[in-house]
Amino acid sequence: ARLQKGFSSIPIAMDGRTKHDQETELVTNIFGLSAVLYLAIVVSGSFGRLPAVPEDVLFALSAMKAVPKHLLMRVAWPYCVAGCLAEGCLREDFRQLLSETKAEGHPMGQLWNALDLVEEFWKIRESMIPGQHIEGSPWALAMRSTEMKTLMI
Repeated sequence: ARLQKGFSSIPIAMDGRTKHDQETELVTNIFGLSAVLYLAIVVSGSFGRLPAVPEDVLFALSAMKAVPKHLLMRVAWPYCVAGCLAEGCLREDFRQLLSETKAEGHPMGQLWNALDLVEEFWKIRESMIPGQHIEGSPWALAMRSTEMKTLMI
């Protein structure tokens, strides 16, 4: 509820705001949207099957597409969280976002690591039967499988 209330306080009109303030609002919004998704995982488990999740993933992806490409490297954690919960054609949109950013010559930071984790998470998630119990979460398994040792901030 606090996150949703916070979203309503983000100004829609950015007229008269400095470029820095505008970019700060965009990045803050992306982190907030991904926090909502992360909480869905905490509540419903690693499958994220709550009804609002697909729409929230789309909101997060749309926000990431709207951020200037040079800032995308600043949202590796939100990218990973939202990307892991993407279904269907949205998965290709997450891949495409990084391809476009790289093609435009912008720094990628930890985004490639995030995509590696996302891809591994998708494989693990698809191989599981809903309700199947596994040791550890798919995120932990994906990190172990990819030997990822980074914190994506």
